[in-house]
Amino acid sequence: MFFKAYFINFGFLGDTLPALLPQVYVAYDPVSAKDLPNGKTRIRQRIDFLMILPNLKRVIIEIDGKHHYAREDGRADTKRYAEMVRVDRELRLRGYEVYRFGGAEFYNDQNTPEDNAVSVVKDFFTALFKQHEIL
Repeated sequence: MFFKAYFINFGFLGDTLPALLPQVYVAYDPVSAKDLPNGKTRIRQRIDFLMILPNLKRVIIEIDGKHHYAREDGRADTKRYAEMVRVDRELRLRGYEVYRFGGAEFYNDQNTPEDNAVSVVKDFFTALFKQHEIL
């Protein structure tokens, strides 16, 4: 839904539309391996979407379901949440902008999830593209 809504809203930008790459693995720079625990040479983190803007700014977009912050029984999992925000900090320190959407943003009783996605995506990317002078 998110991917489709992106093109519905911004396809008019044609060749200047920044690519929105789904399901990308971000490999951490081996140069920083000495700082990683247990002698690892790099960490792999799968992200929902990666976008590289014309100014070479890297943007990560995550769509979070409850598995990002809750156990299977639906109760909050503070360790899982803490790990998620720790990884976000590391990504930001490596130059990425990180934006998270709660999956529930796309569901309400008034509209279909697809209609909500079009609206949420339009608002977000309009603001992001203005900030980076794409619009």
